[in-house]
Amino acid sequence: MRITKEITTNNKKNSSFLVSLIVLIFIALIGMFFGQTAFIDSNVVSNVKPLFNVNVEIPVPYKQTTNEVLATIKLLNFASKNRVDIVLNYAIKDELNKIIIEKSETVAIETQASLVRYFTVQGSPPGRYNVYVTVSSVKGELYSVASDSFEVPPPKSNTGFFSRVFSPMLNLF
Repeated sequence: MRITKEITTNNKKNSSFLVSLIVLIFIALIGMFFGQTAFIDSNVVSNVKPLFNVNVEIPVPYKQTTNEVLATIKLLNFASKNRVDIVLNYAIKDELNKIIIEKSETVAIETQASLVRYFTVQGSPPGRYNVYVTVSSVKGELYSVASDSFEVPPPKSNTGFFSRVFSPMLNLF
């Protein structure tokens, strides 16, 4: 009976030591966290460079097209709370990375923006194309890049049953 009492007493001492250690570590972490945030200067926060995330998506109906491509662009400004002018550069490139279409525009953004842009690809040869969107400052500093792809299918051939049978007959008239 004495042995079990000593083991129980030692376990209580060890568990109380562990609890005390965990509490001390927790208090130290809280102090470090609040200690760092207490010294942030408001001038430093206002001088933070914008940090952007850009996402471009081509909806499924436009993934295969011969005329027009629709792209939805979503922008998020993570760092700055102020309104910022940014430059959006759009480029459509073919499989060989040759630029087919290139456009740019300046947009003012605070925290987020969603845009829809159309690009005419009529007359482009069949193949896979990529739409690139780059976000940069008006001074040319690159912030973010995103891309999505679409395809211009080959022209449909008239090789169906009716066109093979009746096409020669129509040429007679």
